Amino acid sequence: MTAATAIDPAAAATAPRTPPPKPYPRGRIQMPASLLRSPDHAGLAVAAWAVYETLMPRKLGGGRAAARARRCWVGDALGVSEKTLDRARRSLLADGAGGPWLARSAPLGAKRAVRHMALRLPRDTGEAHAAVPAWTLELISPACDPGRRISPNVWRLYGLILLVHPSKADHPLETSNRHLGQLLNASADTGRRRLGDLERAGLVEVTERAGGQLLVRPVHTPKQAAVAAATYATQGRKRIIDPTQPRALTPRRSGHSPLADPGTPQETPELKSPELEAPGPPAVGDVQVDSPL
Repeated sequence: MTAATAIDPAAAATAPRTPPPKPYPRGRIQMPASLLRSPDHAGLAVAAWAVYETLMPRKLGGGRAAARARRCWVGDALGVSEKTLDRARRSLLADGAGGPWLARSAPLGAKRAVRHMALRLPRDTGEAHAAVPAWTLELISPACDPGRRISPNVWRLYGLILLVHPSKADHPLETSNRHLGQLLNASADTGRRRLGDLERAGLVEVTERAGGQLLVRPVHTPKQAAVAAATYATQGRKRIIDPTQPRALTPRRSGHSPLADPGTPQETPELKSPELEAPGPPAVGDVQVDSPL
């Protein structure tokens, strides 16, 4: 099924459920910073909002129209069931502090032609955003290579990295596992695992320095991502050794007292009691007294 058939309900009724490897347009999604950082929305909800944003056609007079995509197609594109997708969409439809993130409407007489529109677009609100390449959503799909497939939570971390590190920056992002975990409202161990998944998918190139500091460079094109994934699979993560850091040396044996042979137990020297000498003959002038019988 293509993106065109996903918008057409008549064609979607007879199309296969599994989405194609490349259903998304070549462009960038303006992901709002408040949605990426929201603790009230899971990674699946963030990715679902991005999918609906890519499916919204452009109007001739300007603006965007609502997307007509059945939930079975969106669920398959994200690798989840329809019930799981419904829970994520409910959090987007809820009226939060800044309003809902998603709106839905059903024309009269068309039960299956439910339309969804992604709300609070940064181009309309002026909110800070991350320009996430739309093709990266393909890595969430089950049609992706299993060795490079990522979860919506991992894709969310990629968007957060792009949020704090714009694509025009020449230098890599200096960060740590703890900082990445804080971006996700999670622990440092969670940040470490999800960063490793991004490396495996080829979405980032990471160089590790002494002390746990990380240099993260996001990847923006499919070709660069394929090369980065192949390099990581064969060589692993790059590491820089600081020449000013002293190395731990093995102590010399000559500088320490000699140790006993580990195979021979140490013997304790025997202490001999002093022997009593026999008395000599009496001296001249001494009176010898015989002991009584």
